Amino acid sequence: MGHLFKKGFFFVLEDFLRHTKDRGLKEIGYFPNKPFTLNYECPTVNFSVILSGKGFYEVNGITYRVEAPCVLVQLPGQKYHYGPEAGQNWEEMYFIYDQRQLSRLFDNAWLDPKIAVRKINNRYSVSDAIIELKKAAETTRPCDIIEQLSERVILETLMPAPVNEDDELVAKLRDIALSLKTNHQHTVMFEKIADDLNISYSTFRRIWYELFGTSPKNYQKKHRLTEAARLLLSSNLSVHRVGQRLGFDDPAYFSRIFRNYVGCSPSEYRRRQAWVVGPEYQNNNKIMHCEQETEIQRDNLLLEEA
Repeated sequence: MGHLFKKGFFFVLEDFLRHTKDRGLKEIGYFPNKPFTLNYECPTVNFSVILSGKGFYEVNGITYRVEAPCVLVQLPGQKYHYGPEAGQNWEEMYFIYDQRQLSRLFDNAWLDPKIAVRKINNRYSVSDAIIELKKAAETTRPCDIIEQLSERVILETLMPAPVNEDDELVAKLRDIALSLKTNHQHTVMFEKIADDLNISYSTFRRIWYELFGTSPKNYQKKHRLTEAARLLLSSNLSVHRVGQRLGFDDPAYFSRIFRNYVGCSPSEYRRRQAWVVGPEYQNNNKIMHCEQETEIQRDNLLLEEA
């Protein structure tokens, strides 16, 4: 299974006002290929969601083995040294909370002082939640929404494994479905995938429907059109370019199926749905990408090459 996103990003929330109560989330970030280790005394409450890769996690001199998918929990005042195996990378999504949230997080059973490394039993649900979170951040939704979606990611890491999650065929279909949510341009030949899996297309379609509640082709169409709606609101791309980016080379066809899905044409949707959030409640109008991810620095933090 590939990485969720090609580029890393981070998003700082602590300096922006909320419509609702501040829940203490200071920053979120994502590394598709984190190559370095960290060595520091933690001043905050952190959750590091390791989505792929292996490594180590040393807490106050005690070393734990790390193998994705899992969550590393960091508490204020504790000393941590962790990262991927030497010469390797891992994929990580992190959440940093103000230490004043410690009691609330313990009360919510998000934290257990006896557990430093927590296994993730439903990585597909966690990945879905991260994808939704990133899309919200990219469309400059209010910080309140970003906080709620971030908490959904953490909650998903606490949930038990779904039925049949360990079934090899189910796992492969979930990998395909996850890929369709992040790679919208190319048309997938589901019949060929079924053949590669040594099952008939009717069997493939039946199992897919049981898992996702719709046919494979409708699933792909839905996520393409959802992404089209997002791009219409969050970019200055022309309707034609939005369609092309999502694999619809025929503008008339794109407009027709978008109308069938949403109830109006792409141009009309852009005009109707345009909305403005006051700048004091927005993020900084962009999600910050870090091409050279090792350049991110923190106070009292030592970055070491793995």
